[in-house]
Amino acid sequence: MTLYILRHGETEFNRLGIVQGSGVDTDLNETGIGQSRAFFETYQEIDFQLVVTSKLRRTHQTVRHFLEKEIPWIQTEDINEMSWGDQEGKSNSPERAAIYKWMIN
Repeated sequence: MTLYILRHGETEFNRLGIVQGSGVDTDLNETGIGQSRAFFETYQEIDFQLVVTSKLRRTHQTVRHFLEKEIPWIQTEDINEMSWGDQEGKSNSPERAAIYKWMIN
């Protein structure tokens, strides 16, 4: 079995350096839509048996071309991005970067 792990395409919050987390459910921006299309064009011939995404819209939008092929799809919040609490929706800063490093350690 081969497993493909894909990060969602770019959102406007990604571009602006704003923390999303699981509590901010943003859409892909134009770059992210292009990334989604490029991934599909590169891998569309693979006979995927299943698509698994988080419950977040940006992940659904990233694989939407595969979903349109009616490949079985499971959505689970078990793989949602982690919650960043009150940091979500805020621009990155040195202080927030320090909190991030503390959290992942």
